[in-house]
Amino acid sequence: NSLRKIPLDFANATKFAQFYGCSMTFGEGVNSDETIPYQFAKLDSTFHAYNFAFSGYGPTQMLARLQDENVEELVNENSGFGVYTFIPDHVNRTINTYTNYSYNHGNVPRYKLVDDKLVRDGTFTESRRFRNFIFDQMAKSNILRAFNIGYPFNITSEDYELTAAVFAESAKEFEKKFQSKRFYVVIYPSNN
Repeated sequence: NSLRKIPLDFANATKFAQFYGCSMTFGEGVNSDETIPYQFAKLDSTFHAYNFAFSGYGPTQMLARLQDENVEELVNENSGFGVYTFIPDHVNRTINTYTNYSYNHGNVPRYKLVDDKLVRDGTFTESRRFRNFIFDQMAKSNILRAFNIGYPFNITSEDYELTAAVFAESAKEFEKKFQSKRFYVVIYPSNN
């Protein structure tokens, strides 16, 4: 089901704890018993931890998964919470900046705000063909890579607003699927 396994016995778990995010939550480079979901479940055996995170993911992948997939069929318990571990780079992933383009080449769900309403606009590959072409050309430049030069050059208040709207919509979808208003965005320690 595209989840990282958590090597614990959840036979006595009565609640769920769903973890979303990127490689930091997924546990890139660490053993399965060193991930954030594992560490949480080890502390409280009444929760069945689910690791829905994946390397390179951002808020839009979480929202698309909650909207499109039957994630509720993967969760056996009737109550619990969801948590997304946020790092500042997730704003870049929401708007698919050049510095994040190498993760996915634009094959990421694209959302935009239209009249203060969040609207899904396919993927960046489908909706920004010219920009993706430019990004592909830029990727050939050793100078841009060496100096980590990206585009857009600045994150705007609109980009933060879009990211917040993606989280708000994710919380609504989470509540619909799991009848729980307990959806949290946690800012990863050491980030401002």
